[in-house]
Amino acid sequence: MRTAPRFIAAASVGAAVLIYSAVLMLLTLLSFAPRWPYPAILPPALSLSSWQMLLTSSPALWLSLGLAAASSIMALVLVVLWFETQPRSRDRWLLVLAAASLALPQVLIAAGQYNVLLRPGLTGDITGLFLVHLAPVIAYAAIVLAAPYRSFDQRYIAAARSLSAGPWRRWRLVKGPLLRAPLLT
Repeated sequence: MRTAPRFIAAASVGAAVLIYSAVLMLLTLLSFAPRWPYPAILPPALSLSSWQMLLTSSPALWLSLGLAAASSIMALVLVVLWFETQPRSRDRWLLVLAAASLALPQVLIAAGQYNVLLRPGLTGDITGLFLVHLAPVIAYAAIVLAAPYRSFDQRYIAAARSLSAGPWRRWRLVKGPLLRAPLLT
């Protein structure tokens, strides 16, 4: 196995840290700029108004947090149900679709989702917003959980089955706790 020289590795890590630090500083500055016209190198004024509005009177923060929690929990439930009910041979299609949904340009995905949600009248609705957010979260959950879930040692389940534990009890007392770290990820 060939490895890169230490100075190249250190330079690469240093460049990545520098770029991410610059982006983080720019985003922080942008959060305090109410308006930043194009040719200006720095914003003409800084204000706390956006942060005050977000933290005091805006329900958007709580809506965003609730939507994130609901879509994450629902995606986790759906992906676990997939892995519990579908054979391993079908995982390839799930992972290909998940990778494709994350790799395609988001403008195409947004246009497709808009067309799908337009017919039932879910555009501009909280249900439509939930479904739009659910799609990429399911993709990420499927990619993250595929390897740990399929490499689970089934002998634990066989031992629980021999002790007359039902399917729900086997999952709740054996499989769930052993897969806690990947499920929380």
